[in-house]
Amino acid sequence: MELIVDSSLFDPDYYLRSYPDVRLNGQHPLVHFVEWGWKERRNPHPLFDTDYYLRNNADIANEQINPLLHFLLYGAKEKRNPHPLFDSRYYLEECPEVEKEELNPLVHFIKEGCRAYHNPHPLFDVRFYLEKNPEVAQLEVNPLIHFLEQGWKEGRNPHPAFDLNYYLQQNPDVKQAGVNPLIHFIEHGWKEKRSPHPDFPIGNLESVEAFSHAFVGPSSQFDFMGATQFSLLWSLGLRSYHFLLDFGCGALRAGRFFIQYLQKGRYFGIEPNRWLIEEAIKHQLGLDTIRLKKPVFDHNERFCAEVFGIDFDFILAQSIFSHTGSDLIILALNNFKRSLKDDGLIVCTFMEGEEDFKGSGWIYPEIVRYKPETIHSIAQSAGLFIRRLKWYHPRQSWFLLAKDERRLPDPKVLELLSGIVLYEPEFEEGWKRSKTIIPMLQNLQDQEKNELLNSFSYAQIDPFYIQLDKNHVRRTKNICLIPSEKNRRGGKYSYGEWAHVIGIFQTLIYFNLEKKMANKILDVGCGTGLLAMASEPYIQDGGYYVGLDVSKADIQFCLSHYPHGQFKFIHFDLSNSLYAPDQNSNLRPWPIESHQFDLVTALSVWTHLREEEARFYFKEIRRVLKSQGRAIITFFFLDQIYKESLLRRSFGEQGRFHRTEQGKWVFGDPAYGSEHWRCPQWVKIPEEAIGVDEQGLKELMEEAGLRQLAYYPGNWKEIPGIFFQDIFVFQPE
Repeated sequence: MELIVDSSLFDPDYYLRSYPDVRLNGQHPLVHFVEWGWKERRNPHPLFDTDYYLRNNADIANEQINPLLHFLLYGAKEKRNPHPLFDSRYYLEECPEVEKEELNPLVHFIKEGCRAYHNPHPLFDVRFYLEKNPEVAQLEVNPLIHFLEQGWKEGRNPHPAFDLNYYLQQNPDVKQAGVNPLIHFIEHGWKEKRSPHPDFPIGNLESVEAFSHAFVGPSSQFDFMGATQFSLLWSLGLRSYHFLLDFGCGALRAGRFFIQYLQKGRYFGIEPNRWLIEEAIKHQLGLDTIRLKKPVFDHNERFCAEVFGIDFDFILAQSIFSHTGSDLIILALNNFKRSLKDDGLIVCTFMEGEEDFKGSGWIYPEIVRYKPETIHSIAQSAGLFIRRLKWYHPRQSWFLLAKDERRLPDPKVLELLSGIVLYEPEFEEGWKRSKTIIPMLQNLQDQEKNELLNSFSYAQIDPFYIQLDKNHVRRTKNICLIPSEKNRRGGKYSYGEWAHVIGIFQTLIYFNLEKKMANKILDVGCGTGLLAMASEPYIQDGGYYVGLDVSKADIQFCLSHYPHGQFKFIHFDLSNSLYAPDQNSNLRPWPIESHQFDLVTALSVWTHLREEEARFYFKEIRRVLKSQGRAIITFFFLDQIYKESLLRRSFGEQGRFHRTEQGKWVFGDPAYGSEHWRCPQWVKIPEEAIGVDEQGLKELMEEAGLRQLAYYPGNWKEIPGIFFQDIFVFQPE
């Protein structure tokens, strides 16, 4: 009993008030609860729901353990939820110091957290509740307890996106049942697709945690829409030094990509719903990222882009004009024009239709449509040139606007922008769908297509490319952005391709590192430092990067090119027929201490290793990784997607996503007699290009004690992909 008393999770006044029979019988409330109350599923505190805890923890119910005692001894540490409106995992993300100090999250919230405006659940906003109800704030009571005991009955909303009265009006069965509508929504309503707000078409909400995602569109497409917007703007010439305005940035579905990629202070977002940005910062980006990248936000509802006093290189407005009358479109485009550089671009979407919407103002969540000629006319009335893009969008159409018509890419170049995005393997039918929904270069003859693909360079859509390449500009004050062309390993890679790979791997690194700063990163096969630049933002404040390579020339270049301290480069004396044929041929461990690194990367390394080398050094990855570390490795992976690509190529469908020759990437010959490791017929030595099949990769992982977390197929297979080779993410078993 002493443990329960000390915890503050037994409220005797609440218990007697809730169960008057205990008072009438003259029983001590705590004794009653310990001996009989919990078995009768009575609650010891407004924020501990005995029935809920036992219903959601069958192991506790089956063993007839006092649920409150279990929560105090074990449940809190196991992040079990004590109440429908207290999410332990969510709260610990809000307050990482609570978990670090091994405190009980519910006790912390009751004693301290609520006063510091820490939220107990994604759908209860403490600050919002108190600001909207100042009389409650004056009472100095716990806002969540107030809401549970009387606030919901008085129609006080718990969150900007949850309207109690609307929910009850739309769901008379809930009103008749007399239950708390928010609890009903959390336990049942979201699964039944009941909308919590007139401006919130809930659709297929994947979980309550995805609530803020769904507020800005289908939650199942949250990642997809963010990735495709980043990919589009990068393809249109966005570089890390540009200034970007993300108009209507919402829950940062695209912003989380752009903020990572752009240099400090280059991302600007406008979003009237402040809570969406706050949720995204807390639970997706993290405060470390905000401190490092310093994005700037404004919450005006006036469609005003001039509030920042910045002239932007790019202005993005995705799914804005599909909810506005023509009056607001004209207002927005005129405002955009005043805040756009002379050579800047506006990238936006419209919903095309056969008739024009006749209304005015902001229309949400309804969708409005405009005829294509009307869209062009509106843009021209604002003094802007406009061009429609073929870039894939599941519902709308992309448009490109500019002050100067010469800034709009050539129509033939725009044919290349067809909507290539990440393929997500967890969607079993994803690749089959993508073949039908992503438009290809179907209107171009083969000769035109090949000419475009062979001549296409980022100089055509990035007017700064050539000058940047000559000047070797600096990404930060202490590290060069791109080596000169002669020092780029890979030979013909352009400045733009290097910049693209840096951006992609920065994003992958960000999403696979638990910490956002002070990381220790090992880059195997570092070459002339491509991933050193991608790693740089994540090794600040005590972290470091170690590059390892068999090429003496590349290591010497890195030693003279990158600053000492955070960056260390080691020459590894190992023979490789392609890169270092005259060196030591004996397999031996890397000169690296065990369990040292948060991340190991290897870009285009295992595609040049013999099977025995691949097996030996894959085990080395496991040795040097921390227990919760990650490894990002590229392969030529000979899986079902590869086999399908062979079938497509047999019908002459090659060259759509990468400059490949018919039959070039057919891995038919065993590499040194190996059963699962193969090379193409054109190679002079197998190490030029080696692929591994599914069984070979499975054996590799089993021997090393690594498991696969993610797989992003490469565009060498003639499919939509963000990188040429296949990217895998691994974690220790």
